[in-house]
Amino acid sequence: MGERIGSGPAREGQARHNAMEHRCPDERKGLRPLGVHANEAKGPYMSKRSAQQLKRIVPLLQVGSLVDTLTYYQQVLGFALDWAWPQEGEPKWAQVSRGAISFMLTIDLGTSSSPFIAEKGNGVVFYILVDDVEAIYAELVDRGAIIVQELHEFGGRKQFSVADLNGYVFAFSQEFT
Repeated sequence: MGERIGSGPAREGQARHNAMEHRCPDERKGLRPLGVHANEAKGPYMSKRSAQQLKRIVPLLQVGSLVDTLTYYQQVLGFALDWAWPQEGEPKWAQVSRGAISFMLTIDLGTSSSPFIAEKGNGVVFYILVDDVEAIYAELVDRGAIIVQELHEFGGRKQFSVADLNGYVFAFSQEFT
């Protein structure tokens, strides 16, 4: 007896073929479009709606003690306090920055126990590109930063990593070339 219509290997093969026809030419060859700078991305890869330029990202990090974390970011990591809310009393939300790098910090909102939220800092590494990685390393060591990876060479560039009081990791690196 023949295959039922709409099932079996023949139908699955046709579905794969149809899906490939709707992909860009490079994807049909099994290639991903690499090497296109975000500001140059146009054409079939970007819809009119997604062509809007993004300005910047400011990660929001949930922390155990906002007061202790702000102290560490300011005194040890060298960040400046941009603002804190509320202005009076113990803060619940704040933003710090150093150069072009900004982070928002907030108290634990109670969402850490939700299944889709990992433990604070678990698996997250923020790469911060700097001009003089050796100078920033010496500065942060002198200030008492929690060094989790000493200054070393990796992939043809120097880098090191520090952690904050909540387990978030910041990797300071020379520019990728």
